[in-house]
Amino acid sequence: MTAKGKTVLAKLKKASEFELALVETMMLNDKGADPESIPDPPPPYIMVVNNDGWLDLGEIMVDRVGKVDQCEALVFHELCHARVEINKEGIASYKMRDHDFTGFFTEVARYGAWLPHYQMTEAAFKGEVPPEDDE
Repeated sequence: MTAKGKTVLAKLKKASEFELALVETMMLNDKGADPESIPDPPPPYIMVVNNDGWLDLGEIMVDRVGKVDQCEALVFHELCHARVEINKEGIASYKMRDHDFTGFFTEVARYGAWLPHYQMTEAAFKGEVPPEDDE
């Protein structure tokens, strides 16, 4: 999978009714699956994974964190796009969430963390987790 000339490792998206029915059927046909474990209704998301990219992932050493399983990190990253809001009546609303930060490497190399969201990103890389976005 590619987008704008770059390899896309995975993508979380809102699932169509057909995709949800297909996943539910696959889960029910899984010989070891417990039908009671299938949420009703299931969260309306589906993750598409680039098989070639997935097979290239492994474990790497990351400053401050240590050994990181890239497959686990990728799944976590994609799941961060899912946002669930519960209204006063207890009804769930499922939405997609954008990335917390965007920018250019050359911009940051030249000017540093000059925007507030760059400063929050810099703090996160140091292990100082910024508060969750309440949007």
